[in-house]
Amino acid sequence: MRDSTRSIVIFGVASLVAVAAGCAAMAQSGVAPSSWLRSVVAWAVGAGLASLLARYGEPRSASTGAVVLATGALVATLFGAGVEGVHRWLDIGPLHINAAALLLPALIVGLAAIRMTSPIGLVLTLIAATVLLAQPDASQLTSFAIAASILVARSSVALRWKPFALLVAVVFAVAGWRRPDPLDPVAEVEQIFAMCLAVSPFLALLAGLALAAAAVAPLSVSTPAGHPARDGAIALSAYFVSVSIAPFLGWFPVPLVGLGMSFPVGFWLGLGLLLVIGRHPHGSGVG
Repeated sequence: MRDSTRSIVIFGVASLVAVAAGCAAMAQSGVAPSSWLRSVVAWAVGAGLASLLARYGEPRSASTGAVVLATGALVATLFGAGVEGVHRWLDIGPLHINAAALLLPALIVGLAAIRMTSPIGLVLTLIAATVLLAQPDASQLTSFAIAASILVARSSVALRWKPFALLVAVVFAVAGWRRPDPLDPVAEVEQIFAMCLAVSPFLALLAGLALAAAAVAPLSVSTPAGHPARDGAIALSAYFVSVSIAPFLGWFPVPLVGLGMSFPVGFWLGLGLLLVIGRHPHGSGVG
């Protein structure tokens, strides 16, 4: 796609500023460099993976692989030890991975590519939503429900049950907020904007603007109306915006600005896959 470089630059600059602002706040607040430097490393790893994916990824295999892998990894979280009954993570060696933060962006784009309203797309969507409800993770479930609703609403297939599908998404989101979440907030993860504000109001403003710019960056990917990448870009950006707003409504991790490796890599993977399917005249050719 001719605008792939532009999209990568827009997202890359905005996301790096968001990560850097969070790291600056953590450094000024006494958080050990060994902690916040992981966010920088994650950003760099994500940028490298997204660039390779955008350059060499094959639309059909990349989109199908992303959907299958992401759904399987989400299901696997339910079999882990969890923390106080919460099951959101996968432990791979020394890495403690938030599976939803890492894989939902690619899952959303992959569902757009394989046409989420196909039977397999609907089944996988319901599986992912059910897992997010069981974990529980109201932030990720609500954001995923919003993205899925957009894909359903924008589907070119004339489906009489679209209103029912949208109602199901609302029910899942509401149910997610009613599930108790016993975990206490961690300042550099869920309360990073308060930390930024304590260091400097300008730093907090910079972090907020950079996060907002990164969230809407997928919309810079220009594709024809009706192309799966257009639907994927809108749904992905809606997910980014929702998961960025959620921390202001409850104790949820702040993407990019807050401490963590899953969000930077996950955001990059979503953008990389979006550029892959955008290269194909008709998307992934799947479904």
